[in-house]
Amino acid sequence: MQRSPLTGAAVAALTLTLAAAAAPSNADAAVNAPAGASAAPPAAVSLAADLEAFLEGRPVSARPPGALENAIKWVRRKPAAATAWAMGLLLAISLVAGSLTVARMTVLADRRQEEERRKQQVRALHGGVR
Repeated sequence: MQRSPLTGAAVAALTLTLAAAAAPSNADAAVNAPAGASAAPPAAVSLAADLEAFLEGRPVSARPPGALENAIKWVRRKPAAATAWAMGLLLAISLVAGSLTVARMTVLADRRQEEERRKQQVRALHGGVR
């Protein structure tokens, strides 16, 4: 996966540009704006939110990220938690595999014992016929 080409001065320049776009161009525009309305164009606000999300490794609204992309970003943001989950998953898989192996070995041992018991019964029957 590629690293962000936005580093250092490029991030600072973009942040200043977005801040300038969000600032009202004159005092009258800010006074005449309806209550709760942003002075910045919606595209600038959306771009600023997407830029912040991208730099923090969160999904952006430009396209919905896939499950794999979200998982990779989560692992990068929280490597300790991802390691703990991976170790827990490996432990669970190992326990299930071990349990299945023991169960299979037990069934095979029971079959061998049953077969030996039948052979002894046959010997006892044939041995008593003489």
